[in-house]
This record gives sequence, structure tokens and C-alpha cells, in this order.
Amino acid sequence: MTTFAKGICRYLPALIFLLAMQDRVKADTLLAFGQPDFEWSHAAEGWVKPYHIWLAGDYWAQNFPATPLVSANHMTLTLTIDDNTFSSQQLEVNVLLNQTVIGNLTLSPGMLGTQTYDFSFDPVPGPDYRLEVRAANSVTDGGCVSMAIDGRSFVDLSSDTLLAFSQADFEWSHAGEGYVAYHIWLAGDYWAQNFPAPQLASANHMTLTLTIDDNTFSSQQLEVNVLLNQTVLGSFTLSPGMLGTQRYDFSFDAIPGPDYRLEVRATNSVTDGGCVSMAIDGRSFLKLD
Repeated sequence: MTTFAKGICRYLPALIFLLAMQDRVKADTLLAFGQPDFEWSHAAEGWVKPYHIWLAGDYWAQNFPATPLVSANHMTLTLTIDDNTFSSQQLEVNVLLNQTVIGNLTLSPGMLGTQTYDFSFDPVPGPDYRLEVRAANSVTDGGCVSMAIDGRSFVDLSSDTLLAFSQADFEWSHAGEGYVAYHIWLAGDYWAQNFPAPQLASANHMTLTLTIDDNTFSSQQLEVNVLLNQTVLGSFTLSPGMLGTQRYDFSFDAIPGPDYRLEVRATNSVTDGGCVSMAIDGRSFLKLD
């Protein structure tokens, strides 16, 4: 069995079982890959674990019926990769929930161990869910990849209040001054938006996701405060070279809703000639709970 499993890429069932997690917060539902309901593209071909995939259309999938979650708009997918023999090519895979593509990920040569992926999407109705991880291309370097089936691979579904920065309602301290959007660099500069009536009576926790799409700071950094309904929740630093997705987590005393205003406001000025901007095309958003 060991010699058979070592060199051949023709087997792969990924599995799924429910983990009992009594302490999980409110709308989260944790679902783990495990037997007997796991589906695998090569299951009927006589191949055995460790559940490899490598061809376009290969998949790991499972149905999760009658969950406590009426609808979901956020998912954290945890995959534990326990075997990977790709040498020069990578496998691109789509992640589908109830046949809707909610995102994609890449399984690269050398990738092993626990990988976590975060997806936000328009609400998908439940309470029955089907999760698929499906390959979009074929790897022809003789390698394959497999996921663990011992409880270390699972999905956390939730129905979160997700609020995205958007063009129509976005506020910026230099709007109308002829500057390139949406740069800030001076003390008092801000990014802000009002989010009226998001069906959340109060909030005491926020995860802020900012995608920094331009940063020309060379030697100085911008310190910023984060305010919700004029209350400072915390602060962070925008440093030279910082680009891409940044996440910040804040817990605080309950702030009443249902209307919320978020501000990211600079507390110092950068004088090295640089400035920084954020994307407001759906890649910058906040999750309130």
C-alpha cells in the first residue's frame, strides 16, 4: 500500500464530518471534511488515500444538510495538505458553495500543512450546503496533491454583517482638490463612509480589511486611528512598502446601531513626499458583530 501510494497520482477522496464546537460564536457553523459523505472525483476508480487530485475537473466535495445556518455570506476554509508531489506546475482550484463560485486558490509545489482561505460573497441560502473544491487546470509534471481527512480540514460558514467601501458613498479628505484618488498623507486626512441600517442593533467587534493599492512613502510612516460612530476603536500604522490586503481586528464596548460611520483618520503628517491610497472596488470592507 505504501509503495502504491508513493508514486502514482490516481487516487483521492477528501472527507467530511461535523465537529462539535459548543463555544462558537452565534452565526458560525463549523463543518469538517470526513466520511461517510465525502465525495471525490477518483473514488470509483479503485485509487486509495491519500486522496490526490491533479486533473482539470478533479474535486473534493461534500453535502452538509440541515445546518443551523439559514444563509451564509462568509466562509473560512481550512485545508491541511498532507501530500504534494508537484515539481514545476501548480493547480488552480475554484471553491463553490451550492454551485456558486465564491473564490479560488492555488496549490503550488512544496505547499504542505495547514492553509487558510477567507471568502466573502453575496448571501447563499441554506440550510443545506454543498461545498466543492474543484480543479480548473491539469498538472502534467507527474505530481499530485492531497488533503488530510482526520478533522484538520474544515469550513467555517457564517452570516456576517459585511460592509464594503464603495464609490457612491465613500468620503475622502482631499475630494474635489484635484489629487489622485484616494491618497492621504497629512494629519487629519481620512477615509470614511456611512453605513445606514445594516440590521445590526449594536456592535462590539470589528474586522477591518483594507487593500492598499498605492504607497509612495519612502522613509516615514502614517499613524491612523480607526473610529466607529466617532469612538476610537484602535490604531494602526501604514509603513513604507506596505501594499495589498491588510487586516485589523478590534474588540470594544458595545456601540449602538443600526447606523454606523467608519473613519480611518491620520494622526500625523508624512513629509517625505509620499502618500498612500486604498482600493474601494470591493476589496476593502469591514465585518461588524
